[in-house]
Amino acid sequence: MWFVAETGDFNGDGKSDILWRSGSNGTPAGVAAIWFMNGATISQSAQLGDVSYPFWETAATASD
Repeated sequence: MWFVAETGDFNGDGKSDILWRSGSNGTPAGVAAIWFMNGATISQSAQLGDVSYPFWETAATASD
């Protein structure tokens, strides 16, 4: 199961993107991925790696 971890302009193009995290039965585990968005269309995506540490969380997001 995937959950939205954060949203924000992660690539600096002025459009909101989505940071996803996988989990299992409500327990956060697995991987993180990002969708770079162009409106409602995914322009690029990437898997960011292992986030199986049980206390992993997004601390903050920001853009200039």
